[in-house]
Amino acid sequence: MTEVAHRSGRSIDTATPNAAAGNAPTDTSAGLETFRGRYAGVASRGAAVCVDAVTIIVMFYAGVGLAILTLALVKLEKPQVLSLPDLGWALGFGFWLFLYAWGSWSLTGKTVGKALLGLRIVTKRGEPIGAVRALRRCFGWLVSLMFFGLGFLWILISRDRRGWHDYIAGTCVIYDWDARTGNLLKERRQKAEAALPAPHH
Repeated sequence: MTEVAHRSGRSIDTATPNAAAGNAPTDTSAGLETFRGRYAGVASRGAAVCVDAVTIIVMFYAGVGLAILTLALVKLEKPQVLSLPDLGWALGFGFWLFLYAWGSWSLTGKTVGKALLGLRIVTKRGEPIGAVRALRRCFGWLVSLMFFGLGFLWILISRDRRGWHDYIAGTCVIYDWDARTGNLLKERRQKAEAALPAPHH
């Protein structure tokens, strides 16, 4: 692997290994600071979870609806899936939740919510987490949830913004986009100021 991740301060930098400690990586071509590689905070991670919750529910019921429609067309009778007990629905939803999280983390390191919020799950060296580590993270989620969500609240006090599930799996969540809106505005202002005629003395 040609990229070697580097931990510095509150960021993991896979693009500029020699970044100064405590600073975010910078775009050397434009001299602009970027948030890419910084540890993601609880607000952005919480927003991603909310997006994922909606996505999971919509996809689950869309899949159930499609299955019911298909069975009804094939058998021309009421599908037995409608008669499942509550436990059956709960197990089915839990299995789908596991597939969604484990599959997304294994393949891309991000769910739909994390993709929209510009986040990615990586190892402490900034590498993809893979299927095994993703499985450990799923187990870690249960551990974080079991103690009244304390494992998730741990993100607030952890220096590198990690929950218990991150410690169990050896992962962290970083910003994956170059979030530079403020710096782009600065650049435009600097260009506008440079275009002004020099004052005469």
